[in-house]
Amino acid sequence: MRSSVLWACVTSALLCLPSTFRQSSLPDKSSESVWFALSNESGHALWIDPVVVVIGKKLLEAPQYCGDMPADDEFGRNYLRPGRTYLVMFGGSKAGEISVKAAKQYESILSAVDFRGTAPIGGRVSALATNAVVDPARKNSRQAPTPADVVAALELAKMLFAKAGVSASLLSKVKQDELTRTVLLPERTPSLIGSFSLAPGGELDSVHTLFLVAKQSEQGLAAKFSLARIAKSPTENEGLTFVDQADLFGDGQDEIVAINGYYENYRYRIFSRTHDGKGWEQIFETGILGCE
Repeated sequence: MRSSVLWACVTSALLCLPSTFRQSSLPDKSSESVWFALSNESGHALWIDPVVVVIGKKLLEAPQYCGDMPADDEFGRNYLRPGRTYLVMFGGSKAGEISVKAAKQYESILSAVDFRGTAPIGGRVSALATNAVVDPARKNSRQAPTPADVVAALELAKMLFAKAGVSASLLSKVKQDELTRTVLLPERTPSLIGSFSLAPGGELDSVHTLFLVAKQSEQGLAAKFSLARIAKSPTENEGLTFVDQADLFGDGQDEIVAINGYYENYRYRIFSRTHDGKGWEQIFETGILGCE
């Protein structure tokens, strides 16, 4: 009798395990938020591009639309319908609001938007848009670099290009493409985030690139993260550019959202602090994006 009762208990527990496991391993969609890149390419209207869906502590890919209208699937109906509004985030804080206009079905333009706010979006300066609950008291920490920042970052970039194997005779060609001064939570002092390039044979030839996150130390500006791309031909050209920062998980820690441009297309990458808090590492990337 005892053995049959024991077997019944074990069987019952085993039958329950799959259901319990499935429930605990599935993300809670009640905490779902979506984040978009908000940019303004030359000749086009202000538009949004899905970057990532955040559910709890999970980062999931958002659908991408190339020839298909967003209204054809659940994501599009939920998040890209005309009139849907989102907060605009710039430098980690609220900087306005957008409302989605009718979806565009050409090139990589997904949805044009109406924007009301203060974020200085244009050219290489992008922002983020989201439906996430954010800290209303947080202040914008994203600024243009100081002249001293520009000088120090350029010198550091030259040193990092040299470490990547670039000849010393070419270092004078290093140029700053974008540089931002901002405070990345939970830190209270600013970091510099920048993109640099070096075209050994001219703009139509191969272009070497460098992405850099740096902070001032007692010894001067020091890299906390850097990624150099040495191209051997124009088809190998690629480079990272800062989109914006965001506390994606609502835990008081900023992540860095960047766009990786390739020869003919692009993808988004997200970076978070390493476990020791001393550097940065990639935690997410989208698939290759861009319509042919």
